[in-house]
Amino acid sequence: MPGPGATAAHRPGSGAFTSNVMYVTGTVTSLTVRGRSAVFRGRATVTGLGAGHDRPFTVQVTAGGPGAAVVLTVSGLTFHEILTDGHFDVH
Repeated sequence: MPGPGATAAHRPGSGAFTSNVMYVTGTVTSLTVRGRSAVFRGRATVTGLGAGHDRPFTVQVTAGGPGAAVVLTVSGLTFHEILTDGHFDVH
């Protein structure tokens, strides 16, 4: 049974996360642009899930507005995200 404020896995809204479980802050050391996507690489400090210092990270973004894909890989974890607000321009 889900905890307070949670939604059962088979119900609408079950994929809504209401808590931040990690922060990734760091420096981008390289950028590669291919077509409509860009890949940022760098080193970061991670708190929460995958916590550590000087962790390599990769972020891939696809050009577009809400619905555009973002993939973050850090500390052996991969997060597939969807942009909900704003816009990525890749040139």
